[in-house]
Amino acid sequence: MAPLPINLTARLWIDYVISTQGAQHTFMVRYDPAVTTLTSTMSAVESLLDFISGQLANGWRVLGARKADPGSDFSLPVELSTGLAAVLGTAGALPAAYIPRETRLVGRSQTTGRRVSLSLYGYRPDQPANFRWGPGEVAITNSAVISLLNAAPGIFLAVDGTKATFYPYANVQYNSYWESRARVS
Repeated sequence: MAPLPINLTARLWIDYVISTQGAQHTFMVRYDPAVTTLTSTMSAVESLLDFISGQLANGWRVLGARKADPGSDFSLPVELSTGLAAVLGTAGALPAAYIPRETRLVGRSQTTGRRVSLSLYGYRPDQPANFRWGPGEVAITNSAVISLLNAAPGIFLAVDGTKATFYPYANVQYNSYWESRARVS
């Protein structure tokens, strides 16, 4: 498939810190402003984070948010909802070996088959032997989380603006950029 412009949809970026060690990250959620609002999108993200906050490392918290309209090449800061600003990880200290570890939910567009993913850092459960958590093994693969991702109207879209279906598992991998940063520290 030919690549699509990255600005085809509206986007919400959530900036967060993963632990008291202070590594900052961002994840992005695509949404359709013709179907839903920025407030509803933030609420869906808050619900997702509330489901998994008990397995996020101590000190994991949202720092801020930015949004971009469809067709826009730049983002603007937006005020966090009270609930989103209150999300806090409580699962214990993050082991140094987990700082470069990425937990990725993946899926496909329901109409075009384009791949979609959502990556988080600072997710605390022990490393799975096969680098994948299956359905219900941890909070992030709980059926409620997967249902939220798959059912939220106009939210958690693929790059082409179509609804995505997320798979009921999460892949776990080590990100080479953050591995290199850990070696230098």
